[in-house]
Amino acid sequence: MKTIIALVIGAAISGNVLAKDANCKVNVNKASAAEIEACLDGFGAKKAEALVSARPFKSIEDLTRVSGVKDKTLEKIRNKVCLDDACVSGGAPTQAAPKASTAK
Repeated sequence: MKTIIALVIGAAISGNVLAKDANCKVNVNKASAAEIEACLDGFGAKKAEALVSARPFKSIEDLTRVSGVKDKTLEKIRNKVCLDDACVSGGAPTQAAPKASTAK
């Protein structure tokens, strides 16, 4: 029993069983591999690096060019990825909101 508990704790510490952030969203054209891995279910270091290497993406469907990203994976991550600066990447806005006009 102690061995099983030790294995579960070890896996949790290494990040293998920790859930991804359900609220994150990444700009796949600008996010680091670490940000992609932290946000997207099914993306480990290797797949995240492959995604970074395959840039730029002009459409979300272009992500299927990356080895290991099939239609099923794309549908799982579709609402967590974007391609432009209006997206939030790594928890911080990549572009400031436009200032309201003060002209009358």
